[in-house]
Amino acid sequence: MVILVRNLSLFFIAFLVFSCNKETEKKTPIDTDLTLAGDIHRLEDESFRCFYMLEHIEQFLKVPSTSFPSCASINFDTTASSNKKITIDFGNGCKCDAIDGKFRKGKLEIEWTGNYFQENGVRTLKSNNYFVGNGSKYYQFVIDMTVSTISYSQFSSTENITFHKTASDKISRTSTRTYKWKKGKNTYGDLYDDIIQVSGNGNGKNIDNKSFTTTIAENEAITLDTGCKWLKDGISFLNPEDKNQRKIDYSICDSYANVTIQGRVYTINFLTLD
Repeated sequence: MVILVRNLSLFFIAFLVFSCNKETEKKTPIDTDLTLAGDIHRLEDESFRCFYMLEHIEQFLKVPSTSFPSCASINFDTTASSNKKITIDFGNGCKCDAIDGKFRKGKLEIEWTGNYFQENGVRTLKSNNYFVGNGSKYYQFVIDMTVSTISYSQFSSTENITFHKTASDKISRTSTRTYKWKKGKNTYGDLYDDIIQVSGNGNGKNIDNKSFTTTIAENEAITLDTGCKWLKDGISFLNPEDKNQRKIDYSICDSYANVTIQGRVYTINFLTLD
């Protein structure tokens, strides 16, 4: 009889523990928020495009009639003996087909010393009232990049970029990047054969002032292919302070990416972010 009572007691305790665990599982919401992944995509994508425009100047010098859209003016101020300057002015709205098909307005200002394309050369790119959008709706980006030439086809950078979703909501990110120009750098007449691979680490704050980090490994580098209006392939890991890790996987040239959270895979459509 004592054994039976003891067994019943143990069974009852186990039942209570199991019930409590099931209740806890029910109360823990599944993490499905893709908002920060979309915000980081737009911020990263624009930083890659700004690097491309910075180095695209070489192609512009070789083929000035085709490298930048005709609605953008490129002003060279190279008379100074020390700091020299190039201003890319997109005016009040300019469609950039050879970059990614988006509209831009405002200015990007580049400064450097010495030979622009020399090894160990350093160039800075800063935005001036710079916006990116679809022609009817624009978002401001504040960009400060320093790019160093390691070799003719490899570069390193430090980047501080802020993406303003609204007047009060912003996402900021500081990062170090390695850019490898894998194809098309010296085919000046073809704007759509350039392939650049990007890797590196970053950290920043989201619109709620929560911290996050980003990681793009060299063996999973994100590809910017100018024959594609989207980021082509590669993997980025996003680690928000208050949420689970997000694995952002670009697989083919389209407006979608797979985002993995806690083993569950979700699809994000970048066309819906506006």
